Amino acid sequence: MIGAFSEKKVFFISNGIRRPFEKNGIMSQSIARPVIYFISMRRFDVIIITFAAFFVFVKPVAAAPTGAALLQSINQARNDADLQPLRNSFTLRRAAVGRAADMARFGYFSHQSATGVTYQSWLSAGPVHFNKTGENIAKNFSAPDKVVTAWLGSGRHRKNLLDSTFTHVGTAVRPMMVNGRIVYIYVSVFGRVGS
Repeated sequence: MIGAFSEKKVFFISNGIRRPFEKNGIMSQSIARPVIYFISMRRFDVIIITFAAFFVFVKPVAAAPTGAALLQSINQARNDADLQPLRNSFTLRRAAVGRAADMARFGYFSHQSATGVTYQSWLSAGPVHFNKTGENIAKNFSAPDKVVTAWLGSGRHRKNLLDSTFTHVGTAVRPMMVNGRIVYIYVSVFGRVGS
């Protein structure tokens, strides 16, 4: 049987003039059609195997985390706690972006820089004034949902995250070089609009 298959395979590849429905001296008409499909499937398998091998040997590059994804994770955690979602605020976002950029530029990770810069430094110039604010920061997490999970496990961070009086938030994610590798800094600035 293997010899007949090998002959048939060679016959159809070397002589493309014959049709699968024509009778020949090697195999009957009923066997000829499956062999052609098998040969076609083999070529398809080679393409699939090559395509699959590309994904096995090429390490995919993960998308960088974003402030929008962090906002979505924050609001998911608030939804799970039966709280209203926070609205995105330009003023709070500018404060979060400023904080993240300052930490990345000067290589520190703290709620206050060595020169006394805090997230509130960026809030004072904003068009909207908040009567209550809070800040959460995190570093070295691969995804925003993992950051939010860590914040939920930390008392002060959890308090900011699940504070029912906060109405708005600004989020930012910034890459930072630490010991020759890229880590991400996550900043969320929460606020309640007041008079």
